[in-house]
Amino acid sequence: MIPGGLLAGVVVAAAIVSGPTEDVEPDEIAAVEPEAESAETEGEEEAAAVESTTTTEATTTTAEETTTTLPPLPTIDAGTYIVGTEIPPGVYRVERYWATLDANQEILENELVSDGLALAVITEDATFVEFSGQAIAVEDMPVVDPMLQGFTDGTYLVGADIEPGQYRVSNPGGSAYGARLDSTLDILDNDLNDNSVILTIRETDFAFSISGTLERIG
Repeated sequence: MIPGGLLAGVVVAAAIVSGPTEDVEPDEIAAVEPEAESAETEGEEEAAAVESTTTTEATTTTAEETTTTLPPLPTIDAGTYIVGTEIPPGVYRVERYWATLDANQEILENELVSDGLALAVITEDATFVEFSGQAIAVEDMPVVDPMLQGFTDGTYLVGADIEPGQYRVSNPGGSAYGARLDSTLDILDNDLNDNSVILTIRETDFAFSISGTLERIG
């Protein structure tokens, strides 16, 4: 919706009537006063005429409300696809589960999430890719903030979704997990512990995987 405003314009006209002033002898005051009264009357009549012909106009402009409909996101439905033919290699955000498979349909890489988004890196080495939820290419959804969304698991891009810094992953009464990943989703560093873990995400990290509530602490 595009907000609109109200534009009001007011035009005001003013007239000033003035006349010359003369010195008058005392014995001439009686003769002059009627003329002064006449001049004042004429001035009042002219002012009244000006006022009667002066109008104040207000122009009102109303902006029409416009609704912008965004095109639907180009999501990919759950299923198994041929890499390179039906699905181009790349990075995808996935609901629930994904797995890349070789020619014998053996699993190469996979991830399962329940409350967040997985991050699939599909390379040319994979023959198939399997999605158990909808998927979308990262370029079509470049930013997802797991803390803003309240996600408690999944994998997110460093520098886009999560800024470098020190983070706590918490899961009171259960196991908490965090892992720093490279561009092939191999683990650079990770930690698993009861209740919470703390890790420092670096600028050179590609992604960060969590199981628990993410909180930045430094």
